Amino acid sequence: MDAFVATGDEASDNVQIQTLDAYGRTVDSYDWNYWAQDTPCWVDENWEKVEGVTISAGMGLFVMGSNNSQTLRFPAPEL
Repeated sequence: MDAFVATGDEASDNVQIQTLDAYGRTVDSYDWNYWAQDTPCWVDENWEKVEGVTISAGMGLFVMGSNNSQTLRFPAPEL
C-alpha cells in the first residue's frame, strides 16, 4: 500500500481503496489521509497508519475519489 500515492484537490479523506473478496464484497477499506499521522499515508477505519498490506496480482480492488482532479499512482510491478 505504501507505494500507492493519491494526489489532487482535496485528496485527503476523499480517496479510498477497498480490497474485495471473490464475490466483490469489501474486505478492508483504506483512506488517503494528510492529518491523522506525521506524513500523508493510508489509514484504516480507526485512523491508524496502514503498514504491511500487500496488494497481490489479480486481487480485486475498488478505488474511488470525490472529484475528477484526484489521481492514484499505481507503481510498476516488480519482476
